[in-house]
Amino acid sequence: MKKINLYLLQSLVLLGGSIFAWWTIYHDFVRFFDKHYVLTNFTDCVVPNPLATPCFYGGICFVLALAWSVSIWLNKSAERQRVNQARIWWLLLAGTIFAWSNFGYQYYKFVQNSFRPTLGCSATIVQTPWQTSCFYGAAIFLTALVVASIIKFYKNRNR
Repeated sequence: MKKINLYLLQSLVLLGGSIFAWWTIYHDFVRFFDKHYVLTNFTDCVVPNPLATPCFYGGICFVLALAWSVSIWLNKSAERQRVNQARIWWLLLAGTIFAWSNFGYQYYKFVQNSFRPTLGCSATIVQTPWQTSCFYGAAIFLTALVVASIIKFYKNRNR
């Protein structure tokens, strides 16, 4: 049986997260520019500037983590992999906390609105918080953190 390369798995999860986040951000930009706004508009907008949404910063974090993960995977030095894996774990922990905090805020707004549809952070109607990009992004960040934790534990154990 072939051994699973956990670094590759981590990179694939982060690739999926990056694609998902930037697909969402792309649609946020389309909605924003359809209203004839420019990137310097941050106030008095019917649709929020995508540069001011949590999804944009989550997308940046996904891309940074993906690049870092690929560099760890391609590095042949076991010690450098172990050290960098411990560092990327902190980035993924921060990304996970950020994403679940944003989802928690969306959920709070939904509950405050008596479980009726609510306006989400991208100026779209949220029927249920469980079907938002915030929830899916947070779930992908959590998955990446779990994979990173397994790698970190496994590499520290075999040190």
